[in-house]
Amino acid sequence: MKKLIISLLTITMLTSFASGKDGDTWTLTLNKKVLARGTTSEENAAATIYKSVVKSAKNALEFVYKSDAENKDWNRTILLNDANDVSYSSYELKSQSGTVSIPVTLLKKLVAKNEPVYIYTVSVPKDANLAALVRVRRILLVKIDWR
Repeated sequence: MKKLIISLLTITMLTSFASGKDGDTWTLTLNKKVLARGTTSEENAAATIYKSVVKSAKNALEFVYKSDAENKDWNRTILLNDANDVSYSSYELKSQSGTVSIPVTLLKKLVAKNEPVYIYTVSVPKDANLAALVRVRRILLVKIDWR
C-alpha cells in the first residue's frame, strides 16, 4: 500500500513539473495599461479592446514576447492577420524574445475595418538550408476583438 501511494505521489509530482512550464509568455499593453497576457500553450486566448481607447491612444500598442529558449540560430516573427488570413504587417524580433510596437495609425485602420485581428508567432532557422527542411507552424497567440 505504501509503495502504491509513493508511486502515485511520484507520478503526480513528475507530471506537475513537466506541465509546470506553460510555454512562452506574451503581454499586450496600450498607454501603459495591460490589456491581456497569456502563454503560447493557451488555446483561444482573446482580448477585447474598446474603440474609444484606441481613438484616444497616444502610444503604440506594445506586444511583449518572452521566450525561455534563446535559440540564437532562429528568427522569431510576430504576424498580424485579419479574419481572412491576410497579413497586415509582420515584425521580426532580433532574438527569441522582444517587444513589438504597433503604431497607432495602423490600430486606427484596424478599428475602422471592425474585424478581429489575430496575432501569431513563427520561428524559423536563420540557416536557409535548415529552414528549407523545417516545417514552419504558426502559433496563434491572441485574437483581438473591437468593442
